[in-house]
Amino acid sequence: MKPKDARPVLLKDQTNGRAIRHSSMRGSSCRQMPWTDTIRILRWRWVAVVASGNHSRNRLLAALPDADWESVRSGFQRTELAARTVLYEPGDRICRLYFPTTAIVSSVCAFEDGSAVEMVATGREGMIAVEAVLGSETALSRQVVQVPGSSLMIDLRQFRRAQDELPFFSDALLAYSQAVLAQALQSAACNGVHAVQERAARWLLMCHDRSDSATFALTQSSLAEMLGVSRQAVSIVARALQQAELIRYRRGEVTILSRRGLEQASCECYGIIRQHYDERLLPSQQQGRRASAAADS
Repeated sequence: MKPKDARPVLLKDQTNGRAIRHSSMRGSSCRQMPWTDTIRILRWRWVAVVASGNHSRNRLLAALPDADWESVRSGFQRTELAARTVLYEPGDRICRLYFPTTAIVSSVCAFEDGSAVEMVATGREGMIAVEAVLGSETALSRQVVQVPGSSLMIDLRQFRRAQDELPFFSDALLAYSQAVLAQALQSAACNGVHAVQERAARWLLMCHDRSDSATFALTQSSLAEMLGVSRQAVSIVARALQQAELIRYRRGEVTILSRRGLEQASCECYGIIRQHYDERLLPSQQQGRRASAAADS
């Protein structure tokens, strides 16, 4: 239910003259999230809570039954990924797989003139590089760390053994691969149709979903690269979102002030992509928990 003190606001998108609609809260501090936003975040993030209390904070690894996780646990190592680190370039041999827990990695298509655009964003819901699931041993795109953080890492040989020997893991990986393909297709359509401001709101929401905090590291140049636009265009969008009290941007850090407002400012692609992941990953996790419960009984 919309609070009585919510008022609709129209923001002028200075990049193409379109207007977007969002809600702001009268009298609420821009430093606090409305309690309704907190509830919405908890609904989306409950899987991460389950994961942290079970195997890890990565949703793919959380799909493993306890016994399966114990059999492969020793093959994983924790590592820290610094911002702008390039994990793979196209054609590089894949020697290790990354399962982010707090870091966010972008699959980027780079062009000869130096420009680039993001195809897929990966956080704790997935892995780098997904092409290995389908048998490839070479990277298909540049993989660059956009938001620094931690990740679990396993070498390709041990990954192949787990994929071959653990049916639950194999099923979860295939389901995840479908979600990644759906995200890439939706992102391609989104980049060609929707306004920069809508796409920026979508990307910020996706980062927020994959972050432990409402504040995360992000530079305007990185966001411009991910959206395939100029830094000036991103600067205009960031200023508009700040004026609407949806975000705060300061010294390379973004703070989400109103998640609900960002959802209304975003295009429909955010909800579509999120639904693809939920529909494919939640059943795998539920199967894994049922298997663990059956083994304990």
